Amino acid sequence: AYHKGLLNYIFSTIEELNLTAADRISSHRSFSFDSHIEDLYAILLLGGSLHIMPEEIRKNLQAIRDFVVEHQITGGGYTTSIATMLVNTFDMPVRYLSAIGEKLVGVVSREAQIINAYGPTECTDHISIYYLEKDKEYRDIPIGHVIANSWCFIVDSSGQLAPLGACGELCIAGIQVGIGYWHLPERTAQSFVECPFVDNSIDGTPVRMYHTGDLSRFNEDGELVCL
Repeated sequence: AYHKGLLNYIFSTIEELNLTAADRISSHRSFSFDSHIEDLYAILLLGGSLHIMPEEIRKNLQAIRDFVVEHQITGGGYTTSIATMLVNTFDMPVRYLSAIGEKLVGVVSREAQIINAYGPTECTDHISIYYLEKDKEYRDIPIGHVIANSWCFIVDSSGQLAPLGACGELCIAGIQVGIGYWHLPERTAQSFVECPFVDNSIDGTPVRMYHTGDLSRFNEDGELVCL
């Protein structure tokens, strides 16, 4: 049943990025970095085209932009540091550009739609997403709203729900949460628990919740901010 977490991720990605078979997606992130699945699975399922960047250009900003122009790329994802440098150096001729892996700071969306995504490997890559407003400067760029069939909770040191706006540990529940760490039962028991905040079940089993260890809060607009 756990393949459904990946399917949920793929269909959520299609919806969140407004992907169609006409899109031409670049694949820049290493295949050893789980976030590459955002570029890989969704577009291939739709019958669109995926363009894998050669290893020799992956650290060359000008070469990356040239590749995007040459292959008429419409979108794709990057590690946060690369995405930041690309956006701050060029007008990227793409429909969207997503960033994930670190806290996003110091960018302003001018041409392309910049998407800030967040999610640990333990929850099948990204679990929340935020679309930066054009020409807006942020003090704290949110990590956004939760994708389909998932929940995010902010809990205090006693494991109870924190008041709205208060800082606490971000916990993720839902279909994309993994079943644990390979051959690490003690660590699994600490990080993966039955969710006490959701009554319904998935396939007859209790909803799992993952303790991320990340400090977060909900802002006044109800968007998640990772601290």
